[in-house]
Amino acid sequence: MVAYSFMPRFVDPIKVGLWILIENPGPLIASKRQTIRAERADGRHARPGDLLQLYCRQRHPSGFLIGKARCIDATRIEIGFRRKRRSDWVRNAMDGLLDRPDGLDEFARRDGFQDWAELREFWSVAHPGVDDFKGVMIRWEPP
Repeated sequence: MVAYSFMPRFVDPIKVGLWILIENPGPLIASKRQTIRAERADGRHARPGDLLQLYCRQRHPSGFLIGKARCIDATRIEIGFRRKRRSDWVRNAMDGLLDRPDGLDEFARRDGFQDWAELREFWSVAHPGVDDFKGVMIRWEPP
């Protein structure tokens, strides 16, 4: 079993993706069924078929289990954020090269954001100065 920890802002999108009832739903919530993670030195990430435990703040006293899922794909991913948004791109085995606004927006929605602009803003705050990223995209479905 592999565990991943998420920020509180991703709890409702993950619940929507796992078909878990949300107590006080706000406006339309994007479904999150994937996560982007840096490669690990030990190379260990979920593999297709693995059971996942998805936590909010896993090692924090207020942390909790959001839900469980089954890994359906783990593939390398590259993301390029450029000074001009129109030059941004994502490359992975599932989608190939995404460099058009509609493709980037769809990618962002699958990751729990409303669109690419929201993902881009989140990235600039969470990962300042990281304009070129190589890692792993893990996708899941309800168990």
